[in-house]
Amino acid sequence: MVLFRTYSREQIPPLFGLPFNDALWNAGYVKVTAKEPRHLCLLVTLDKAGMANEHQYGDRFLSIDQFEWHSQNRTRRASRDGELLSGQFRPQPTVHLFVRAVKKVGSRSEPFAYCGPVQFESWEGDRPITIRWRLSQPLPDRLIEKFMP
Repeated sequence: MVLFRTYSREQIPPLFGLPFNDALWNAGYVKVTAKEPRHLCLLVTLDKAGMANEHQYGDRFLSIDQFEWHSQNRTRRASRDGELLSGQFRPQPTVHLFVRAVKKVGSRSEPFAYCGPVQFESWEGDRPITIRWRLSQPLPDRLIEKFMP
């Protein structure tokens, strides 16, 4: 994976040695291996226009190196997914952040920019959980303009 390079949804699973599976990789939160996940992928679309109300999460960049993400509505902090996301699970999986501004440009799906592995900073709430992540590198100017208008 190349930091800040763009990838289509179908290009992401092969980065982890996996085939694309529509049912698994069309979610916004993917455990790369179900049993003992070594990697978690957050696939985020910032502009939620046209999405169902239950998917209108307020995901956003708080600064050039901090991202606020909302879990699925059913996720609790005291759940296995909560432990995975917060780093309480051992071995701790690496969380990878992929972001795009919009779902489609015209009739084509917008690719995701790989924002790198992120570090858990803090969380609040339950069902959904609001988590703040720290990026390993600040966003480059071209993505600041795109993701932080």
